[in-house]
Amino acid sequence: MEQFEEAVDACRADPKGDDRAISERINELAVAKLLIDDPHVTGSITYEPELPDGRRIDFVIDRGKDNLYVEVKTVRPRTGDTDDAWQKFLDRSKHHPENVNFIVEKEWMGGAIYGNVFASRAHFLDYSLEFEAVERRGSGAVWPGVCLT
Repeated sequence: MEQFEEAVDACRADPKGDDRAISERINELAVAKLLIDDPHVTGSITYEPELPDGRRIDFVIDRGKDNLYVEVKTVRPRTGDTDDAWQKFLDRSKHHPENVNFIVEKEWMGGAIYGNVFASRAHFLDYSLEFEAVERRGSGAVWPGVCLT
């Protein structure tokens, strides 16, 4: 909760600044609640422990024989509603499969909406690859808790 309060204080101090830290804390609290309420989680839950390689991860759940690692990522791209963004939609939509019909209108922030969806998918891919690398190191199961805001 302390990190959430700090994020709120920072946002209040600079209302025109980035409020992303608040969303990140809210998403972490939401995942913490899910973990606490999960009847299958019977071991201890540690918040932001340092890993052997010096990195931190949001949650580690002790499962006895191994650990479950949970990393919460807040995906919140901010593509501008520009002519360039709209042109990227037009260019990329030519490569969509026939069964995909992504409907947006240029005048209704279509370039920004599509750009945000495209960027979100790219972030998911990056996070998935990162988590797979952790799993390959054999340190336990990894659950990427990705939240959109």
